Amino acid sequence: MGDRIHPATGRHMIYVVCEGVAHVADEFAEVEWCDRARVAELVPFSFFPPVQEYLDAHIL
Repeated sequence: MGDRIHPATGRHMIYVVCEGVAHVADEFAEVEWCDRARVAELVPFSFFPPVQEYLDAHIL
């Protein structure tokens, strides 16, 4: 979806959209499927605009 230098951390961030599969790689500590309300609880700050636009269009 895009990339940027994160304004708070200075890290290079790359944003991608992926389709979920039944098995998730072992590298993740946690995975949670969320609706819009839960996303707002987990991420209480604004998203990178292209990410917010995608979420607005695809998450109920």
